[in-house]
Amino acid sequence: IKENINIPVIFVGRINTFKDIEDVKKKYSADYIAIGRALVADPKFLGKYLGEEKGVARPCLACSDGCLGGVRSGQGLQCVVNPQVGKETEIFETTKYSKKYAVVGGGLAGMESALSLNRRGHNVDLYEKDSLGGQFNLASLPPNKSSLSKLVEYYKEELNATNINVIFKEASSDELLNNNYDGVILTTGSMPAIPPIKGLKKYFWAEVLKEGYKIENKNVLVIGGGLIGLEISVALLKNNNRVIIVEMLNELGRGMEMIEKTFILKELKKGDVEIYLNSRVEEIIDKKAIIKGENNIQIDDIDHIILSTGMKSYNPLEKELINKIPVYVVGDAKKVGKAQDAIKDAYETAKKL
Repeated sequence: IKENINIPVIFVGRINTFKDIEDVKKKYSADYIAIGRALVADPKFLGKYLGEEKGVARPCLACSDGCLGGVRSGQGLQCVVNPQVGKETEIFETTKYSKKYAVVGGGLAGMESALSLNRRGHNVDLYEKDSLGGQFNLASLPPNKSSLSKLVEYYKEELNATNINVIFKEASSDELLNNNYDGVILTTGSMPAIPPIKGLKKYFWAEVLKEGYKIENKNVLVIGGGLIGLEISVALLKNNNRVIIVEMLNELGRGMEMIEKTFILKELKKGDVEIYLNSRVEEIIDKKAIIKGENNIQIDDIDHIILSTGMKSYNPLEKELINKIPVYVVGDAKKVGKAQDAIKDAYETAKKL
């Protein structure tokens, strides 16, 4: 277009990193560049690009879940990574009384809690027994989801720029009670909910997306057709597996953002995935699965079973701490939800402490 007309051309579409801007300028000599979702994720994005604002740009994940999904659902413009969207007039005040808090769990809710408390002027210790990012480290592993890894890297950079003490160990109730904390924020996340299927002994979860779990040329039964189950199924198709999905509801991917859902369903159809709706796995017998539903069937020669039947809150410390120290349960540890829910809950909780 630019080569065939003599008026300025505006370049637009998923330009949401500093590198994207530089690439468009160098490759196309763009006259104008339109920035959209990146400004929702971080209103100071352009200021930071131009060097007029300090700090790391909070990354747009190009997921459309909060912005487009929020508008389409009638909830209004939102953002997965920016909990202040729609609340710009609310003041995030620095506290007059600095306190010492422990945050237990270094997933999205934990890192947002620690950073927000720190911005308010509190002293924070962040406990993480494994690696920062929690289950969101798995989110970037399915096909076409690599951009999601930018969020964990952003939080790590932000933590490194503060005086937050990140302690890589499993926090015990004794340690939390004996370190003179003014309060404890529990962000210990969630764990897979295992359905009571007779004969179910050996199974995988989303860890099959990690390196070292490569499944090729196998018959794979995926129990659960929500977001996680569908993303795992698409990943399995890339390695020439036969995939069978069993879902209790009457549709796949309920609650997913429509653009993403449409793309995934197209991939499943192209891969000839067998789908059984309104159905549940009744029993596993050796390599056979007994399916109960509109049509009772038996599926033979199953090599692997993958569970994606939802999550349940994991919160082992609350009972040990309650009535001994102020305790605040945040994110999935309180109620299982999406990344946006965890970040928003962490921000709102910190704003009140």
